[in-house]
Amino acid sequence: MSFRMSRLLNRLWLLGVLAPLVIGFSGYMGMVIGVRRWPYEVLNTAVITPNVPPGYTLNMARTIDYQDDCELHYDRKMVSDVPGPKGAFRRDVLPDINFARPPMELDGRPWYISERVPEDFPCGPAKIIDSPSAACNWFQRLFWRQTRPDAVTGFNVDCSGTTLLP
Repeated sequence: MSFRMSRLLNRLWLLGVLAPLVIGFSGYMGMVIGVRRWPYEVLNTAVITPNVPPGYTLNMARTIDYQDDCELHYDRKMVSDVPGPKGAFRRDVLPDINFARPPMELDGRPWYISERVPEDFPCGPAKIIDSPSAACNWFQRLFWRQTRPDAVTGFNVDCSGTTLLP
């Protein structure tokens, strides 16, 4: 067999073996990366205590329909809509909420959330901002989490002197 024929057969063998491997791996990565369906739907958000004095607890309930078994993470903060003396808005970072798996026992049932409003929080309109992210496969867990627009829940910090039970 000549040198040209040997080189041609080597190239054909490489193309015959490597091409299906590359195409198969590309298809697999496309399927893994292409899974971009959001794993849950918020059906209802209800603020149970819409007017909260500073130092008391804000109570709210969310009804969520979980549709997929994904890792969920929420970055949360409480923000005042009333500017302070220097024009800055008060922001308090709330504890993150992390789920390795969604709480399926709460699927379709109200999930009650309570947050204490700081005693020195400014009076007037305020909001809790949840920044959700989800990871449904290994690629999303390591490199590129799914995100959604922030969920904003408004309430009022009431300093009129009425008292509520904490």
